[in-house]
Amino acid sequence: MKLNCLSLGKNSTQLDRVYKRNDGKKFLNFLVWFSCAIRVVEILCILLISFLVLKNPNYSGLEMQGYFLSATTFKKSTYAEMKRATRGFSEEIGRGGHGVVYKGILPDHRVAAIKRFNKANKGEAEFLTEIKRNKRHNRKLGI
Repeated sequence: MKLNCLSLGKNSTQLDRVYKRNDGKKFLNFLVWFSCAIRVVEILCILLISFLVLKNPNYSGLEMQGYFLSATTFKKSTYAEMKRATRGFSEEIGRGGHGVVYKGILPDHRVAAIKRFNKANKGEAEFLTEIKRNKRHNRKLGI
């Protein structure tokens, strides 16, 4: 007796089976699509933020350049100029380890924090160290 698998009888049913190879690439595909989606969202956020900044007519890149320039450079001033800017060292805004900080208004109408040291003979090295430390922190005080 010979079994013929190719001939189908009246009562036989053909089963359609599809075998898929699972190479473990589903996770890799997920990672690729997920990272692409994150990149698209990131680009959209950057475009939205840049659009909102450039749309604002009051925004000027020159203002920011001026802020960075004033925050990274120091101008030598005389004691008389600082006294005039602080109106005779009248408005104290804080105290530090080596002196008192006063609110001052510069000739170009910018507001500045001016520190008056306790000891005049403190030494240039300590003074420069404190200036560098303040420059590094570069914090905006609520004046």
